[in-house]
Amino acid sequence: FLYPGMSVSSQTNTKLGGTTSDQSKIVTDWYKSKIKELGFNTNSAALTSTNGNVINKLASANREYKVAISITKNSGETSTHIDIEIE
Repeated sequence: FLYPGMSVSSQTNTKLGGTTSDQSKIVTDWYKSKIKELGFNTNSAALTSTNGNVINKLASANREYKVAISITKNSGETSTHIDIEIE
């Protein structure tokens, strides 16, 4: 689930966090495609954009794993933040 070109700032066995200079919509669309490509079949998405602040939350599961992805971008910032948790 490592986004191409993502600069990783934190990593554990189940969590990954970092940033990219790509727009939040591009990042969100990439993760939606990746979830589908990997065959996850239970999907949830909450996409919010208010006053230039973006908070997109994706969640999906298959028989083995659950994944939660948070994509955020604050107004005035150039980086999109990505946080991924896999259970």
